[in-house]
Amino acid sequence: MIVIWPSLEKSNNPWLASLYATFPPHGHEVKGFRGVGTLLYRPDILIINWIESPLNKGGLHFTFVFYRLLVLYMARLMGTKIIWVVHNAVPHDRRLGVVGRWYLRLIVRMASILVSMNVETEKMLSNALRLQSHKVASKLRFVPHGPYMSVYTELDGSRGTVEYDFGFFGALRKYKNVADYIESRNLLSIGSVVVAGPLVDQEQAERLRQIESASHGRLTLIGRYLSNKDLYKIQRSCRVVVIPYGESEMNSGLANLAISIGVPVLGPDVPALRQARRDWGSQHLIYETELGSWPCISAKSLDTESRASALECERLEGWRRVLIDIGAFAGRPPS
Repeated sequence: MIVIWPSLEKSNNPWLASLYATFPPHGHEVKGFRGVGTLLYRPDILIINWIESPLNKGGLHFTFVFYRLLVLYMARLMGTKIIWVVHNAVPHDRRLGVVGRWYLRLIVRMASILVSMNVETEKMLSNALRLQSHKVASKLRFVPHGPYMSVYTELDGSRGTVEYDFGFFGALRKYKNVADYIESRNLLSIGSVVVAGPLVDQEQAERLRQIESASHGRLTLIGRYLSNKDLYKIQRSCRVVVIPYGESEMNSGLANLAISIGVPVLGPDVPALRQARRDWGSQHLIYETELGSWPCISAKSLDTESRASALECERLEGWRRVLIDIGAFAGRPPS
């Protein structure tokens, strides 16, 4: 049995849904983690995702950190092998302090395998945790992020009517600097902009409200969580999706979703977007430095079907090899 943390009831992330769908075709029973009692099923494998998330919680993070470590130590004592999918090397909203570094170094030590979706993970994780690179490299296995067609069959690549020139999506956190990005690039003088996602950083939210009120309708602010269906519906109505990430982010599910439905992605030359470009190609992900004076991007859908199919096969093969390495493969290779 494979247990995946978190359960689908705790997260509507489409990448997580694709992970849950990966293993049953190969004969593996999959359950979501629903507390320490889940270990009574004596799973063979525990796959942990976003294990660094308690470090975003400020003073409360000690409680969450020690609870997670307790669960993982219990799993190890019961013979369960741990796979850490390294989505991030550091928390989004806070610095990685002494406790955070100690916590994540313990996770590296307890994990049998570290799954990476970015070829730069070894360097980024080693530097963040101040570990010798071989201690990370010896456990690291690369598996592509993959497209979203396997989860959402309605992702047919049709664009429909383009309503916005630039789209920003996901939780509005401080590290994304969306307000600065819009103003510094004068996006509203070029075209219309939509910002859709919960307004987590209140200082940035207030600036965006001020920009919206003075934009004469060129900025649309949708300050709430979107269902996955609404998310890709609005993404599909954008000429380009902008990912304003920095150097510490490893992956971008938003970029992969946009490209999966034929919408090009624009952003800086940083690790998360470099990997998306490796996966999909330069015609699907454009660095802002390549645009010169920001010429118009075609509203025509990009043809991603063949690359998406190949990328999905690479993702399935990557997970098959992970299970072989951990000694738990129970099915045939994906066709």
